[in-house]
Amino acid sequence: MTTLRKNIFFLAFFSLVAHCLAEDAPILSDWMRERRTDDWKIAMAAVSECGFAPAPELPPELQKESAGYLAYLQAKYLISAATSPKEADAEVIVPLLVQAIDAFPEEEAPVIELAMFRDNRGEKKEFIEDLRSLLEHHPDTLRLLRLLAMSLMDERQMESADTVLRHLLEVAPDDSANLLLWGEFLFLQHRSQELGDLIQRFDAMPDGECSPDHLQLAIRHFRREDQLAEALREAERLVHHPKVYQISQTAYQVPPVLTSLHAWELLRQFVTQFEKQNANNIPADLRRRLCRACTNANLALRDYDALGKYLEELIATAGNDLDLFNIFAAPIELLIDDGEQPDKDPQRLLELSARAYETMMLRAPRNMKYRRHLCILYTVMGAHQKALALLETLQSPTPEDQLLMADLLISLKRHEEALAIYEQFEHGQQNRQYRGPGYYLQYGYLAEQLGETERALAILRKGLKAYPNSPQLANSLGFIMADHHQNLDEAKRLIELALKKTPNSPAYLDSLAWVYYRQGDVQQALIYMAKAVQRSALSIDELDQELRGHLQDILKDAGYPAFAEVFAPLTLEN
Repeated sequence: MTTLRKNIFFLAFFSLVAHCLAEDAPILSDWMRERRTDDWKIAMAAVSECGFAPAPELPPELQKESAGYLAYLQAKYLISAATSPKEADAEVIVPLLVQAIDAFPEEEAPVIELAMFRDNRGEKKEFIEDLRSLLEHHPDTLRLLRLLAMSLMDERQMESADTVLRHLLEVAPDDSANLLLWGEFLFLQHRSQELGDLIQRFDAMPDGECSPDHLQLAIRHFRREDQLAEALREAERLVHHPKVYQISQTAYQVPPVLTSLHAWELLRQFVTQFEKQNANNIPADLRRRLCRACTNANLALRDYDALGKYLEELIATAGNDLDLFNIFAAPIELLIDDGEQPDKDPQRLLELSARAYETMMLRAPRNMKYRRHLCILYTVMGAHQKALALLETLQSPTPEDQLLMADLLISLKRHEEALAIYEQFEHGQQNRQYRGPGYYLQYGYLAEQLGETERALAILRKGLKAYPNSPQLANSLGFIMADHHQNLDEAKRLIELALKKTPNSPAYLDSLAWVYYRQGDVQQALIYMAKAVQRSALSIDELDQELRGHLQDILKDAGYPAFAEVFAPLTLEN
């Protein structure tokens, strides 16, 4: 016996056993669900073809179905046995599937199998020809007509699709599936008036006939026509439609539809209700989509308490994969980066993002990526001690890790330890690519803080030589010179170079004012300090401490001691 016949036999055999164990179980396939007695005879006829059982006597009307069912089984086997759709023998498989469809024109499985086979091979036009051929024998079969219409629409053969759809509506004018397909066609053709009339028919349908797909089409239509009130009305009906909570394609489509309307409260209701009704039966890809939808809805509503509660629910569910927490954190961090939360403290958002990454780190302790990201979050949050403690647990720290550690040590006023990291960093040839302007600025700052002025100047000169167009390096080098009464003319030239690149920088204007002050030109110093304060657009109390100190000194020497006291550096007392 050939391998093909053996496999067909086993398919039939195990299905027959299942039928014996469960009276209501379908035989071999769901697509023959309603033919209980005939199922048995057809399945036995298929088994007999393999030579394992005597063929039952079949009435003439079942012989075609028996042959068609065997053809379907053979086609399924050949498709599964092929290493890829392209390598499957279409000249054998397609006639078998066409024979199965011809035997059962109203059944779904063989038609879908043929569609998938053709689609996987990129043969949409051939599939259309298959359907046309079948419709010659079954001209009024609804399923075949719908598939042909959809395929023609996919191929943008709109005139042919129009003809098929009109025939479909003649055969079954009140069928809700036919009306939906006609509506999709009208939407693609921008025939708004006709579609509007059709949607009125949708609104008159009871919920049993008007599906979520009908409502989504209505929403898309009203959205395109900028009739937002009508679109929101349909969205409300969609969210309360019982069938929308069944796991189906509509569940994937609803979040984008509601998001496009900014119907955030409805979207949140949908996700909550869907997860409640389906519990552990939600596929992983759909759960990820729902997580993203709920997160975006809560962010749009600025309901951070609800967002935090949702995160705790994700954490409490043992089966949730780590991707969900990435999906939860990503839009939060994007929102923080965009700075679009003027009426809310971003600290709460940072805490939520950190909570998500803490969960990922605990569930995947060997994944250093989560630790590094959490270190950055802690740093942004100002939790420098926590960030440093976590950073020290990293295995094989990268150059970026070392520089972040130095930054954290600086924030904690542990300058000697930070400087030691930079000194060690200087000796690593592989670290050259990480020595950008920021590296030299921080390194020079450390040296100056520890009283090593000449070393700081040497570091900044080295940085400026490597990056001659960096205004930050030019300004820092010039300011340190001025602050220590060194090379004031060169310091002025460097700061003016920085201002030429960034003319409205309050920091650079402050530096130039300080150079003039060191040169004894108090009036020019006062002019540039006024510009620095103006460009900063801050209140007196918000001004930088260093700038306040400079302004106080300049005002005092300019003969304005009373004003000078207003700008005294802030202490706990004042």
